[in-house]
Amino acid sequence: MNPSKKRRLLVLPEEWLKSALSDLKLGKLGKENGDILEEQICFHTQQAAEKAVKWAEKYMAKTTEITEEEIR
Repeated sequence: MNPSKKRRLLVLPEEWLKSALSDLKLGKLGKENGDILEEQICFHTQQAAEKAVKWAEKYMAKTTEITEEEIR
C-alpha cells in the first residue's frame, strides 16, 4: 500500500453497503473461477454479510435520528 494513501474508514451507511456489495461480488467471481480457494470465497461472502448488518445498523440509527429531530 502506498504510504501517502491513508486507509479510509467506513462511516456512512452507503459506504458500508458499497463495501458489502463489493465483497459479495468478489465471492461470486471466486465461485465462477476454479482457481480461487473455497476458503477465500467463504471469507468474502462472510465479510459481505457482516458489512450488510453494519449498514442496516447505521441506516436504522440515521433514520431514527432524523425521525427524533422531526418530532421535536
